[in-house]
Amino acid sequence: MPENSEDSKSTNMLTNIKIDLKTLIAIVLWVSSLIGMYYTMKSDIDDLKGKYSKQEEILEKNNLVVLVTKFETMEKKVDKVESKLDNKVE
Repeated sequence: MPENSEDSKSTNMLTNIKIDLKTLIAIVLWVSSLIGMYYTMKSDIDDLKGKYSKQEEILEKNNLVVLVTKFETMEKKVDKVESKLDNKVE
């Protein structure tokens, strides 16, 4: 029978918890502000990911342009060297 009395005491302790209305409101406000901060930060991170991917695409495009320009410049130089060699052979 002592086991039942311990169970009933622990049950009574849980049911007898009294929370002040101010404390309850403070807890609800605190939790809601944390939730708000989470979703705000998540939105900001998603926006930054979008901007990052756009910048990455621009960088890839510009790098491709730079590479093509360098390739064309090298191709012109090779053509000049080939034409000089052709002139010397003739």
